[in-house]
Amino acid sequence: MLEGIALPRGRGRIALPDERPKGLAEPLYIQNRTVDNIHFYMDLFIPRRLSDPDADALGLVNTMLTETLHSRILGEARERGLVYGMSSNYLQTKCATNWWFGSQVTAENAPALFAIIAKELRSVRDGEITQTDISAAQQYMLGRFQRSGQTVGGTASGYTGRYFFEDIVDDYFGTPERIKAVTSDRIVSVANEFFSAKRMGLGFLGTAPKDLREHLRSLLEL
Repeated sequence: MLEGIALPRGRGRIALPDERPKGLAEPLYIQNRTVDNIHFYMDLFIPRRLSDPDADALGLVNTMLTETLHSRILGEARERGLVYGMSSNYLQTKCATNWWFGSQVTAENAPALFAIIAKELRSVRDGEITQTDISAAQQYMLGRFQRSGQTVGGTASGYTGRYFFEDIVDDYFGTPERIKAVTSDRIVSVANEFFSAKRMGLGFLGTAPKDLREHLRSLLEL
C-alpha cells in the first residue's frame, strides 16, 4: 500500500553522529525554587542498540517495575503514599540505548522512593523474578499491543519503531509471539549489561539540597 503512494524521493537521510554516552560523576541539578517537588530522572546507558529479544525483555521488565498499579516499584510506592505515578522506558539512538526511570516526589518522600527503586533493581540484577511476574507482565503487554493497533498513531508507531535508524519495518503481527518468548534469563542478562556498564546519569529539577542529592545518589549504587 505504501509503495503505491506517489511521494517525492527526496535527497536521502541526514547522517547522524555517533554518540557515545558517558556516565556523570555527580548528579545534574537545576534549581528552581518555584517547583516544590523534586523532579528526577535516572538514566543507564549501554553503547549499542538492542536486539529484538533484548528490547522485548527490557520492555517487559519496565512493565513489571512501573507500568501498572501492582508493579514492583510504582505499586509499593503508591501503597505507601510516596508518589502518585512513575515511569520507565528505554530509548535507542544510533549507537546506544538509554534505560530511564523518572518521577516527581517530595523531598521528604524521596529517600524512601529511591530505596524502593534500588531494592527492585537489585532484585532484577540477582534474578529474583518469578514466572508469575513474567506471565502477568506478558498479559499486560499483549493487551497494550492489541489496543495500540486501534488508532492510526498507534499503528504508525508500531511500524516505524526501528525504521528511521535501521531501514527495518517490524513484523507487526509477530509481536505477540515475541512478547510470549521473553524469559527471566533474558531479562537478567540485558539488565545486568546496563548495571555493569557503569554509565549512569542522575538529574534533579526543583529544590533539593546538596546533601539530599548526594544521599539519593548513594542509594542507587547497585
